[in-house]
Parts: sequence; structure tokens; C-alpha cells
Amino acid sequence: IMGRLPDTTVFISLNPDEGIRRRSRAREMDRLEQESLDFHRRVRDAFHTLSEGDPRFITIASRQDKYDTAERIYHEVSKRLIGGGLA
Repeated sequence: IMGRLPDTTVFISLNPDEGIRRRSRAREMDRLEQESLDFHRRVRDAFHTLSEGDPRFITIASRQDKYDTAERIYHEVSKRLIGGGLA
């Protein structure tokens, strides 16, 4: 429905170089994953711009393995749900 926004959006921030490296190890890359490094940097920068100052966003820096990242996402989203809404 037009004009509706989610209460919470999780933005997993990852250096594009690292993201491409991780993805290429896992399996064959799809069309978007095959885009240039510059494309991936522009997309990340656009999400950073969208998330700045917007309380609906939870930004998680993905510097560790996927289990650590998942645990941090769970922790942050749980705080928001238990707290009853936006931080």
C-alpha cells in the first residue's frame, strides 16, 4: 500500500569489498552481485544516507561472522520490540 513504511528496518552495513569477497566464496554470484565495486559502494552510501537520523533504522556493522551479526540483530530488534516501538 502506498505511503506505508515499516516500523523498523535493519541495515546491515558491510564494506563492499568484503561483501563481494564473502559472496563469491559461497556460490555463483547473481546479476546484482556481479555489478562493479563502484555500484556496490554507491548502494551502500545511499543506504547510509537513508538511515542517518531516521529512528526506524537499526544499523548493524557486519565486521564479524554471520553468527555474531545475527546475534547483534536479534539483540537490537528484541530491545525495540520489548520497548514497545521506536527507540
